[in-house]
Amino acid sequence: MDSFRFHGSTEGVDQMDDLRDIAQSGPQGTIAYGEWFLYMEQFKIFIQEAVQSVVLALVAVLVVTLLLLSSPLGSFYVILMIAMVDLELLALMYFWDTQINAVSISNIVMAIGLAVDYSSHITHAFMLAPGNDKDKRVITALGEIGASVFHGSFSTLLPIFCLSLSKSYIFNVFFRMWLGIIVFGATNGLVLLPVIL
Repeated sequence: MDSFRFHGSTEGVDQMDDLRDIAQSGPQGTIAYGEWFLYMEQFKIFIQEAVQSVVLALVAVLVVTLLLLSSPLGSFYVILMIAMVDLELLALMYFWDTQINAVSISNIVMAIGLAVDYSSHITHAFMLAPGNDKDKRVITALGEIGASVFHGSFSTLLPIFCLSLSKSYIFNVFFRMWLGIIVFGATNGLVLLPVIL
């Protein structure tokens, strides 16, 4: 076989596996190798590794928020907001026709760590607010820390706009993903979370 073409990563992975099976059934010591195998190996384990990374990152954040917030319900709300940011990023990727690849998945995993700030500060301030009336505690929490969370998200958003001018695919994906992380994280933390609390 001199050459062949494949369309899509699934077909490429299948062809790589077929070539390895053919080589393995041949004389002992025969191996199948192609430069494109490096890419196909990535695609073969891509979804499994991505899901594993996201789940482990969420578990790590859950453990830390349980220790720092000392509230299982508060930690659940923080994890819920973070998971929603990842789901919203996936929807944004579909809207912007961004491929799921190593660059975008890296950003989705990083989003878990980046989105913690927006929700955890609001939840922590809510837990420390005095009184029994939840509405007043939410108002107190937003009054004490809401402006700081907003300013933090805005100051993070400004330098990201420089990436939007780049012609590089990687920088464009980073811009789109970070824009989504910041906008969705701040919106979930400053608008949705106070309603849920």
